[in-house]
This record gives sequence, structure tokens and C-alpha cells, in this order.
Amino acid sequence: MHLQSSIFFLCLLLTFASKAINFEKKNQRLYLFDPSCKEVADIALSLKEWIQNEGIEKNCSLSSKAFIESQGQCELDITDCVPDHVVRYQNSSSEFDGPNCFNLALVMKNILPALRYAHPNEMSFYMRPPLCQELGPEEPLAPGDVGAIRDLSSGGASEAHGFIYISDKISYSKNGSEQNFPYALQRTENMLKGYGVSTNPECRRSRANSSLACTSAVFYYRCSSMEQYLKNHPQIPAQLTKTLNQIDDFEICLQARTVRGETLPGSARQSLIDVSKALVAYLEDQEKRSEINGLKGDERAFILGSLQMRLVSISEQLSSLKEKISAKQVSHLAEAVRGASQRLEEKSK
Repeated sequence: MHLQSSIFFLCLLLTFASKAINFEKKNQRLYLFDPSCKEVADIALSLKEWIQNEGIEKNCSLSSKAFIESQGQCELDITDCVPDHVVRYQNSSSEFDGPNCFNLALVMKNILPALRYAHPNEMSFYMRPPLCQELGPEEPLAPGDVGAIRDLSSGGASEAHGFIYISDKISYSKNGSEQNFPYALQRTENMLKGYGVSTNPECRRSRANSSLACTSAVFYYRCSSMEQYLKNHPQIPAQLTKTLNQIDDFEICLQARTVRGETLPGSARQSLIDVSKALVAYLEDQEKRSEINGLKGDERAFILGSLQMRLVSISEQLSSLKEKISAKQVSHLAEAVRGASQRLEEKSK
């Protein structure tokens, strides 16, 4: 995000915080405020549906006693009506630049394990089968669906923003990769305007590969988790699932460094390098074999593509943390994975 856009979004956030709907944390609890209790109730119902759709077990009470009216404001404790991630991170930001909107959307759908920078190509990669299915303009949206705003001005479709749709009123998003931009429940309308999406219905609910007279458009997806995919595909070689799990572990350490400012252990950096080298060696060994393991072509392309995309994003996050040696090594290994994957695809044809 450019400086001009960053300033614009900061102004939007300040405006959002000073008018009508507002979210505040007090004593580790999260509260929703608005002059209208009806507005509070409508938003809270969408939030409750969100956690139900995600299979989150919380006791979200919306009884009349839960609403408190005082000094022209209606207040509701929504701590038990939102995922724990929202309670923890609402209005907070990371210690370092990097974690962005794409990453947040993928983390909230349990596709990625931790907060970090995510390359726009990583967002594009996952916003398709097998994990995500596009929703057409005629299909109803549900709280928890993923929104992808794309820039269409150059004739193509480049990823501009990702968010979690809750309702036409509220979404969950991080409007920038800079450390001063917080994770925030925010007005959907403000966010769409901030990314230049017009009020044209065709731009607000688009379908990929359709001809649109929009400079920016919104596409929606319904996604399942990486864990569910792996459960449904037990034939994936143990070497690949082991690599995925080890990269998960590294990303959790990377989150502690990026978000909370903790030291990234040298052992964690070396572990990532070793895991990546082992993956490259495994793929090269597969190339030499007379028969490739039993994975179908689309399964192999997805798993290897996921690993390569994650290494690319991790290398860029390490670079922003000034972890220069690790970043360069990981970038080279990501390229090696991509090359080996392509050769395997050619061999399988």
C-alpha cells in the first residue's frame, strides 16, 4: 500500500472510530457501541452467525438484559460473539511491517497458521479449488466468507485487498501491511470505498473472468481449512505432510517475532532452511524415479504450490525484519521448489 493510500485509510479509521458504530476493548473484553440498540442487535446477530458458521463454541447471549443504554449510546459485550482472534487483536497492530490483509483472511479460514506477510499471489493461489469455491452474484453470502477486491484497471485482475465478510454492514480486515494499521472490525462500506469499489452492483458482486466495466471489483469465496483438506487426502506422502507441519511450526515462531517483537531463535531459522533443503532433495529424488508417487496431478500441484508460495511469503517477511541471510536462502529454496515442481509436472504428462 502506497503512502497516499495509507494516509487515506488512517483518516477512514479515525472517522469510523468517531461516528456511530464503534468497537472498544476494556479489561480483555470487547464491546460494541452505537446510538441505536437495533443497529447493535443487527450487527451482533451477524457476528453470532459468523462463529456458528465457523463451528466455534461460545455462549453468545443477545438477551434484552445484555444491552446497556447510557448517555445516548447502546452498549453490548460481544466477547463471546466473535472468534478469539478478534478479541485479541481488535484495534491492535504488529511490531513490524508485514502482516497484511491477505494473510489475515487466510489465517481466519485456517488455511495459514500464523500472522505474517502474504504475497498477493498467495491469496490468488488459495482463492480457488480445492480449498475455496467462488460464489456467484446470485448466491447468498454468509458471515465468514472471504472477500477479494481486485484491481481491474490494467486489463487484468490483480489482488488489491482481502477481508472476512460478516455482513453488508461489517467486515474484519487489516487495511495495510504497515505496522500502524490495526486489525479491525469495520464498516464494509468504508472499506469498499477506500479501495475504489464503486456502488455499481456488478462491481460489488462480481464473478471471475466476466467482462466488467469496473476499475475495482469484489469477488467472494467460501473456503475450507488446510487441515480438512489433509484429512480428506490421507494418500499425501508423509514427507510432504511433515514438511507442512514443520513450516507451520516456523511460522508460529515468525509470528512471535513479527507481531510481538520477540527474538527469532537462530535454531528456528536453521530449521526452516533444513526443512526446505530436505523438501528440494525429496522432489529431486522423485524426478529420478521411474514412477512418481501416487498423488494425482492436481493434488501434487496444490501441495507443492502451497509450499512454494509459503516460502516466498516467508522470505519477504524475513527480509522486512532484516533477517537478510535467511531471507535470501529461503528465496532461493522457494525457487528450487518451484523448478522441481515444474519438472515433476512435465514428467507426469
